[in-house]
Amino acid sequence: MLGGEDKDGPEPTPPALHEIGEDPDGRAATPPIDHELGEDPDGRAATPPTDHALDEDPGGRAPTPPALHELEAEVMEELWKQGEASVRSVMEALNPRAPRQRAYTTYMTIMARLFKKGVLARRREGKTDFYAPKLSREQFMAARARTEVDQLVAQYGDVALSHFARQVASLDPERRRALERLARKS
Repeated sequence: MLGGEDKDGPEPTPPALHEIGEDPDGRAATPPIDHELGEDPDGRAATPPTDHALDEDPGGRAPTPPALHELEAEVMEELWKQGEASVRSVMEALNPRAPRQRAYTTYMTIMARLFKKGVLARRREGKTDFYAPKLSREQFMAARARTEVDQLVAQYGDVALSHFARQVASLDPERRRALERLARKS
């Protein structure tokens, strides 16, 4: 009951905006989940924290990471430099280079999403979460390139392959040999 007391005592303090489904900008927000208690603020069962794995390729190849949006890519580049970092550390490294300052919560959301996508591992120390890339930059790029090429070939077939062949043929011989060696390793 709003604005007064009911039979059970005084009305509880109104929840913060993020707890009722909106952030200060009016966008939908997800209530925080307390994994230690096993439920979110609405009393629903919480999913226990897991070490999310990237989806295995049906052919038994390395996991396929998702494509990254611009800010996700910036965060990943910083994490590949730092190895493991807190949200604050990433924010303090990226904000000076950004055209405009981004809020701590923006970085927190991006890093939590990357964790949910299986790209980052997360470790909690006290109240601070530390994130680290699950794949090296090279492994990530190789897996993304493989996925993109597979999708192009699946969609365009021989037309895509003929364009790749023309590109390879136009390379200088030394680079072509280096690529052939790289392809044999993969």
